Amino acid sequence: MTETYEIDLGTNLTIAQVDGLLDRLLEINHDPADTILKASAIERADTSGLQCLYAFKRDIEEQGVAVTWQAPSENLTQAANLLGMSESLGL
Repeated sequence: MTETYEIDLGTNLTIAQVDGLLDRLLEINHDPADTILKASAIERADTSGLQCLYAFKRDIEEQGVAVTWQAPSENLTQAANLLGMSESLGL
């Protein structure tokens, strides 16, 4: 049975959180498995946070692994729309 990773993105997806998030995403990238991004609590998201998730999603999906969103918050969706990243993030 294939492992599935779940990543709780917390309340802020900003440049201040990118280092910690990037470390977790790189671990998954080295041992790829389907990944669920829990995003219901996100209150703030900026370009750095969304770019980090985009790069992860692109790289992991190239390895044939699925990335899905679990209940993305309205704030996350609005930020992605504003930056023109909704489609590339799969939101």
